[in-house]
Amino acid sequence: YIRTADNKTILALAPKAEQGYAFKNNVFEWISDTPTADTELVVSWSNTSWTFSISDECRLRIKENITIETIPFFVMLSNDFDFLIRTIFINMQDLIAFDKIEKPFESRIEQDITKISIASKIVFQSYGLKIND
Repeated sequence: YIRTADNKTILALAPKAEQGYAFKNNVFEWISDTPTADTELVVSWSNTSWTFSISDECRLRIKENITIETIPFFVMLSNDFDFLIRTIFINMQDLIAFDKIEKPFESRIEQDITKISIASKIVFQSYGLKIND
């Protein structure tokens, strides 16, 4: 999936030059929007962990056509995207099989949502960030 100029996510061939891990292209998604009923992947932040889940509609759609084994999530400082706090890898088969996948925090800085941001490779059509205080 890639993000188009009009902010839609579409399945398309991306030029090889755009497939690098550069956050200024349309291959990565900053996860910051509040989830809606149509959000495919929801990342939930709590005081102790990250939780990843996909919608039932998404699960049915991708179950037969998995194009990626592992999805990377990048936790960074919100004011310095060059400062990577951690990388979380989620297995696509696990995401399909379980209602949610929980990953405990590895550092104290993750406990302050105002200081961090999260991004991922574009795999789903929509992303949402749910903050559970």
